[in-house]
This record gives sequence, structure tokens and C-alpha cells, in this order.
Amino acid sequence: MFYQIPSNPRPYPLVFLHGAGQSMRTWQTTPDGREGFQNIFLRKNYPVYLVDQPRRGWSGRSTVDAEIKATPDDQFWFAQFRIGTYPNFNQDVAFPQDEQSLNQFFRQMTPNTGAFDAKVISDSLDQLFNRIGNGVLVTHSQGGIVGWLVGMQSDKVKGIVAYEPGNFPFPEGEVPPTITSKFGDIKPAVAS
Repeated sequence: MFYQIPSNPRPYPLVFLHGAGQSMRTWQTTPDGREGFQNIFLRKNYPVYLVDQPRRGWSGRSTVDAEIKATPDDQFWFAQFRIGTYPNFNQDVAFPQDEQSLNQFFRQMTPNTGAFDAKVISDSLDQLFNRIGNGVLVTHSQGGIVGWLVGMQSDKVKGIVAYEPGNFPFPEGEVPPTITSKFGDIKPAVAS
């Protein structure tokens, strides 16, 4: 985890959780070198906490071997983030279309060194909120399901901002079928 607390902080810290294949780098800068949410919100006096999911980024140490293949994954991420069909950019896409920005974007991708476990991640974020107090959780993509789970288990999460959440909890009896993805089966969470 990486955190910064300004000298005159606002009352609700922002905790940022990335999505699949990413790390806290998602929040630090854009691929074309502009400031990311970390500095933007810090400058507005919000305490910021950047969290890596277990088995990725700074939390990626593992005894499990993992391998990522560059070309197929680059093509996958290009399409996954709706930039286009590699190597062609979608018309009117907001993503910078220079080679350096694209290379930086691909460098932000990080391999998993173990299975994604929403419960492990939500429990660790629950502990973080117990330490820092009330705050707002900002999630992206795969981190979305974790955000909903943390919000249901912690009274310290006062708000959730979910950018393109990859999954949602459903009431018992209304759970849709499991979806298969590149990252394994996506089982909808059950809210009880």
C-alpha cells in the first residue's frame, strides 16, 4: 500500500483499488504522462491510499510461478479497454494514439501470481478501513466486486465510486449464471 496524507486533510480519505491485470500504477499517472487521481485528489487535500490486490504489483511476491505472454496480452488489453482492435484505434477514442503512450499503457499491466480472491481482498480492505476510519472506496473494473463486498461488511465505507465495475452482488434466488473469462470463472456474489 502507498499513502499520502496532506497537512490539512479533508475528513474522508480516498482508498483506490485497481482492476484486473493492473496495479496501483493505474491511479498514479496516465499512460501519456498526465497526473493521475493520486495527485489530483491529494492536491485537493484528500488523504489518498493506493492498494495493490494481493498477488499483484507491490503485493505480487508469491511462491507460485506465473507467466505472461507479451503479444497476445497486449492485443487482449487493447481490446479489453475498448481502445480498438490491435493495432487499429477506434474512431474518436480518447486514448492518446502515440507509440510512447501505448507502450506506457502496456507497461502498467502486471501479471497475477495467484488466483483472484475477492474475500481475501475485501477482508484486507475492511481491516484498512478499521485502521484509517471512515472513507470512500474508489474501484475500477475487477476491483468493483471487492468494493461492493467491503461496503456490505464495513460501516466505515461511507461511499463507493465504481468505474466500470466488473461484477455485482445479487439477492439470494436472483443470481445469474457464472461467466467464463480470461481470468477464470466470474461467479456473481450473493448478498445476504
